[in-house]
Amino acid sequence: MTRSGKHIGVSVPLDVTEGTRYSVNVHVPSPKKAVAATLEYQKAGGYSFESVNQWTVLKSMKVKGHGTLRFPMQADTSREYTFRVRVSYRGRKHSALSGARRVNYWHWVGLPSSSYYSVGSGSQYVGFSLAGRSSGGWFQYAGDSAEYRVTMPGRCRSFHALLGLADGSADGATGTITFSAIDSSGIPKAIWKSPTLVPGKTVPVSLSLASPYRFSILGENTSAPVTSGAKTTTPLAQPAVSDPEFLCHVD
Repeated sequence: MTRSGKHIGVSVPLDVTEGTRYSVNVHVPSPKKAVAATLEYQKAGGYSFESVNQWTVLKSMKVKGHGTLRFPMQADTSREYTFRVRVSYRGRKHSALSGARRVNYWHWVGLPSSSYYSVGSGSQYVGFSLAGRSSGGWFQYAGDSAEYRVTMPGRCRSFHALLGLADGSADGATGTITFSAIDSSGIPKAIWKSPTLVPGKTVPVSLSLASPYRFSILGENTSAPVTSGAKTTTPLAQPAVSDPEFLCHVD
């Protein structure tokens, strides 16, 4: 049997990113009388078969008179962990149990491979070269413009990528990339537009997001037409988004 441990304090960060080290901090009442503290957990995995739905012992440590204990943890690929702590005392038949505390795990995920909406000549996750380096992500391989919209794989609060014109672009070509957030009404709202992109140079971008419903990538060829004799052509520009990732949490 267990008695409520209302005075056992358990503190954890609300949100952590995969790979981050953190601690489950425990305040132990009457530490000189306490024998051991046991950390128990449940977790929601990325898939249902990875979840742990029963309270399970993770680790234990002797109190040794310490009023504060720290259980070191590292965020894995799960969606979330919930912790509670059980403390045993000398001369007491029943252990004391804390309340439960949850930690949300956030993960960097790549650009979803299927689009909700796509128009123009663009492609995702087809290899291209950017500033002499083999890359993957999204690029506009032809035409005046191309747009790619994806539905977010959860609540997403950050985005980063490397931008430029793919090496298949013509000398003298220019282009731009615009990122937009789309809410449930379906109306895109531009949140960032690149400076003019040129072959051989890259632009890193890191954005904060307000958990958009969908995300739009718009590439545009802004090259000035070139006239040679009686012929006028527009240099090929291939705006490219290399290694795009979103920081997301799935509820």
